[in-house]
Amino acid sequence: MQIIKNNKSLIAVVLFIILSFQLFNYLIEQIDEEVVYFENCSVTFSEELNSNQKSGLINSFEVMYERVPVFPEFGNIKCINKVIGKSFDLKDSKTTYYVGYSQMIFVIQGIFFIIFTLFLFKFFKTLNFIEFLFLLNIFLFYQFYGLPIYILFTQIIKLNILAITCNIFIYNFNQILSKQTFNSEIKSKNYSLIVFLFSNISLFIFFEHMKNFNYKNYLIHFSSWSIDYTGGMNRRGLIGELITLVSPNSDIKLVVAVLISIIYSLILYNILKIFSISRQNYISVIMTISPFYMLFVINDFRGGNSKEIIGFLAFSLIILYNFKKDGYLIYASLLTYIIAIYSHSVNVFIFPFIIFYIYKVSDIKRKNALYIAYSMCLLSLVGFVFSPLILNSYFDQDVWCLNLIQNFSLPHSCADLLDGNMLDLKVNGDFFDNIGYTFERINLMTFLNFGILFFIGNSYLLKTKLVSINFKELIVVFISLLPLFVVALDWGRWLFILFFCLFTIYISYPDKNEDSRNLIKTYIFLALPTFILYVPHCCADTSLRNIISYNLDTFHLFDFIFKIYSF
Repeated sequence: MQIIKNNKSLIAVVLFIILSFQLFNYLIEQIDEEVVYFENCSVTFSEELNSNQKSGLINSFEVMYERVPVFPEFGNIKCINKVIGKSFDLKDSKTTYYVGYSQMIFVIQGIFFIIFTLFLFKFFKTLNFIEFLFLLNIFLFYQFYGLPIYILFTQIIKLNILAITCNIFIYNFNQILSKQTFNSEIKSKNYSLIVFLFSNISLFIFFEHMKNFNYKNYLIHFSSWSIDYTGGMNRRGLIGELITLVSPNSDIKLVVAVLISIIYSLILYNILKIFSISRQNYISVIMTISPFYMLFVINDFRGGNSKEIIGFLAFSLIILYNFKKDGYLIYASLLTYIIAIYSHSVNVFIFPFIIFYIYKVSDIKRKNALYIAYSMCLLSLVGFVFSPLILNSYFDQDVWCLNLIQNFSLPHSCADLLDGNMLDLKVNGDFFDNIGYTFERINLMTFLNFGILFFIGNSYLLKTKLVSINFKELIVVFISLLPLFVVALDWGRWLFILFFCLFTIYISYPDKNEDSRNLIKTYIFLALPTFILYVPHCCADTSLRNIISYNLDTFHLFDFIFKIYSF
């Protein structure tokens, strides 16, 4: 009851927003004018989908968004967020739903919300950041209500991530301007904001995968994570084998989406624990909102959801062990790393960071024992890869695909599952096949763009004690990653591996630099990449625009302010 008394104004505002949308919906339902769209715009997407499921239709479907004219055809207002048409492709057994929306109506509603919020702020109540974001979430929920569930939630979560990122930057910049040294109070405030940010990132990852798997027919991540041994023994099949074993009677697409989200959630949780235990400064905070770190998966969803995240989890567990000294963390890290390297050999390249951390940063006592344990994991992989079991085996992607579809009653074709994956090259191709593919597609612009990104990423660490004390060892670590850039074109992913490991080490590093005299300039310089830079997972071979956020041709975090009402 005390909470209600203390937040009467906020509760009243929430009720006002709800009642306003209910009144708006009631008024548009009273419009008698007939419209020419499907079922007179009386069916929401959720209602139509539930009806099809009850009737036993399990074919794949796709959702398209079409703007409906509302001026001068005012009757079309009732078609906003409703199904306005559908088609069925007999050849592919795919249903396409067309959902109506009006960007003009959404923008007008948004303008009224901003005016209302400013009025509220001016005359009645000073809103803090959390209260404002809560009101905005309630407003967007009702504005998007009736649209497919992934739109309703992912649009809200995207805006949350953008707003929280900006708030972290603004809060710390104000502290720096006030010449506040980084103390326990500032650390506690940043910890709360980063918890909020990371929670939204985890939710976004889950809902975005559900959108891709169920609404967009975009199955690249589902296919790559579902590779098992049914098509033949291969170097990438362990995680897929585990997935298919534990989900014989489950929705396997849901299992994959949940698994990836859980792995990311555990990584983010470990980073938060490391952040809370270790000494921090303004530089380590700005790293948490860097496009080279956890915002990479938001800006480039395709590149940020590959199997190296299993290796990231193993790496974060060994760092957490250094602080907590709980033995189960070591075993969990080793088991996770075994799964990682048998699910994708790219995780081999996390080994140099593990060894660097154990010997140069940690105070773990049995360093040699851990070195031997992780080395044995790699040696077992080498023995597996060069054994007759693999050398005499061929992964048949068609056999794998047909088995997956039949065993899990998937409403997809093999063309859907194989689209964009190049599984034959990735799984069956040898070292020289991959090198040839890479060098056929790189050019000078590729080197220029990723060279710029490499130097900007390193600028976060350039004047830190971590680098100055361990410069030679870090050069060796950098060199150990070079083969990745030769055998595969996903140079942005390799930079993500590099900077995820280095930034996590720095966040855990006990001997961080004191605040420098040029802290304002340093902070602004390191914050700029968050707002203007895009780290693509691949290619970037046409112009410098490939690494700039505001291209508006795909989703980057800070494009979202321009595209909140563009689906």
